[in-house]
Amino acid sequence: MNGAAPAALPQLSAKGSIVEQRTQVIGNVRYLTTDHNLTGNMHLSLKPTSWLSFSFRLAMTNLSRKYEAKTADESFSQYSQTVPDLLYSNAAGNGVDSVFDEGTKYIAAHGSQATYSTYAYSNFLVTSDFLATVDKNLSKDFNLKVTVGSTYIDNRINNTYINANSLFFPVFNVNNLTGTPGLGGTANTTNSSNYTEEARRLGYFGEVQLGFKSYAYLHGSYRTDIDSRLSKDNRYIPYYDVDASLVISDMIPSIASGKVLNSVKIRGAHSLTGNVSALASGSPYIADGAYKTVPTLTATNTTTLGFPYNGLGGFWLNTTIANPNIKPEKVNEDEIGLELGFLNRIQLTVVGYQSKLKDGIVFASIPNSSGFTQALVNAANTSNKGIEAEIRATVLKTKNLSWNFNVNYTYNKSKVVAINGGQKALGLGTNGLLNTNSYAVVGQPFPVIEGYDWKRDSASGKVIVNGTTGQPSRDPNLKILGQATPKHILGFSTTVNYKSWTFSATADYRGGYKIFNAIGTSMDFSGNGYTTALTGRQRFVFPNSVIDAGGGKYTPNTNVTVDDANFNFWPSLYNSVTANYVISASAWKLREVAVSYDFPRAWIAPTRIIQHASLTVSGRNLLMIRPKQNVWTDPEYSEDTGNDVGRTGEGQTPPTRIFSATLAIQF
Repeated sequence: MNGAAPAALPQLSAKGSIVEQRTQVIGNVRYLTTDHNLTGNMHLSLKPTSWLSFSFRLAMTNLSRKYEAKTADESFSQYSQTVPDLLYSNAAGNGVDSVFDEGTKYIAAHGSQATYSTYAYSNFLVTSDFLATVDKNLSKDFNLKVTVGSTYIDNRINNTYINANSLFFPVFNVNNLTGTPGLGGTANTTNSSNYTEEARRLGYFGEVQLGFKSYAYLHGSYRTDIDSRLSKDNRYIPYYDVDASLVISDMIPSIASGKVLNSVKIRGAHSLTGNVSALASGSPYIADGAYKTVPTLTATNTTTLGFPYNGLGGFWLNTTIANPNIKPEKVNEDEIGLELGFLNRIQLTVVGYQSKLKDGIVFASIPNSSGFTQALVNAANTSNKGIEAEIRATVLKTKNLSWNFNVNYTYNKSKVVAINGGQKALGLGTNGLLNTNSYAVVGQPFPVIEGYDWKRDSASGKVIVNGTTGQPSRDPNLKILGQATPKHILGFSTTVNYKSWTFSATADYRGGYKIFNAIGTSMDFSGNGYTTALTGRQRFVFPNSVIDAGGGKYTPNTNVTVDDANFNFWPSLYNSVTANYVISASAWKLREVAVSYDFPRAWIAPTRIIQHASLTVSGRNLLMIRPKQNVWTDPEYSEDTGNDVGRTGEGQTPPTRIFSATLAIQF
């Protein structure tokens, strides 16, 4: 029962002006984002001999974004400003009840001026790589391939943000602000900011492959990256790989001519991979991870810290303890695989693997009493074991029609082997966004969700309530409520070609894991949650509850209702119990469907310029099937992309469907 949501509460037939409220929001609050993206690339190649070639690639991408948030001015009636009576629907849904609250927390504001905020963001990325390749037959039976080269990445991000929190006239421009940007903020409110981040990475690599009679191969590679985000002593990131493969069906020709079994291949590999991707919290842009290993200061004018003082501003230290001694995390992996071909149409691949992570980079939670919220450390040592299986099949193939189908399955079992420093558990967070429910726990999968549950009868798992008040109570001990990464991933893809038409679709299932919907706690606190409306905020019997009958025995609770199903229950007690919001993250998804049409050559030949043209119409994230208990959001829209996955919150965008049409013309 741990982590399970309570059984459905009685339904309430409530009435309200939902359409009218939505109109008010649309008419008075607007968010506008404008993107301008430019991409260019160049490729030069030279082949001075039949066995030697050189290649150079250069690519540049500039992403530019302007964001604007506009909020109209607000005014409230004299009644809402002065009368502290709170109105809510009665249990029957045909009227209203009221309650007096002498505090000011729920009294409407005294109006506000129009506000406007804007930011300008740019991301400039340069990548280049140089390759020199030797591909030469040493003899009749042996072939040698040697590649050496280098790669370079330079990434620079600029951002300027201004919040004109009060406009003297509702023309949305920062020139109309009253006062000075940055004055009157709080510790959690940024009125203006400006930052630049830049990181570079330079890599050198080489690889060698020796082939024998086109069926036996031995391959090895080595690479070193130099990453500007790390200190001089630790910025060298190593990689190496040794692998071999043997195509048995080519070595024994009789297999290839078989009626059922047509091909057999075995392969194995051992590798070491180093990376510091955790510094960028999963972002594909390395600049997002810049300046994480050194202490940084943030300008502040917050009144909470006593600034400005006599017109002077100040600085405060970043609340993440930076660590200049951070080393690259290293992953050792071993893999063995088998590939089988049947009927010249079906290909089966099965791979078993195990990997070990050493010195995993995490943002560890620490007590706020230290003056900080988290610390950057090399702490995680984990292991992963699993299997991957894939079936590729050509179901149908004729002159004008073909149908290909692909099914793949992955099972992964992870475990925290040890935590540096001898700790048994470590709270995780990322990039200043503290996830207080994500933990690395020795002996458990990585990561797990920890939180509070109700006090329960250990025999039945039912919630224990007070025999007089009907109120349940929270267990004071943290409990593991589930792992935050999927155990099972099942994927499907298919492609159908008919003459000039192509239809393709991709779907998958992810299961065997949980997610904590922190967004649910916020919604229940404010009274906007689905659960809080089910009983009309009237007294009810807590579902599946029992009462302590003494002597270690419990009796079912059938008639003792909670004594307060309003402010003292939903916003204070219920939403403080993590288990109410930890649910299965399993989901089926139709990822993408696309239809393409290649224009006939006869249509474009008269132009003498266009070589090929096609039109593609596609849709993404079209369908999702998830458990009924998930009333919040797409479980993949996690609050963060770092190591501390498994949590949804208010700071993320809702899931969206994307429809697109692409016209591709080749000259």
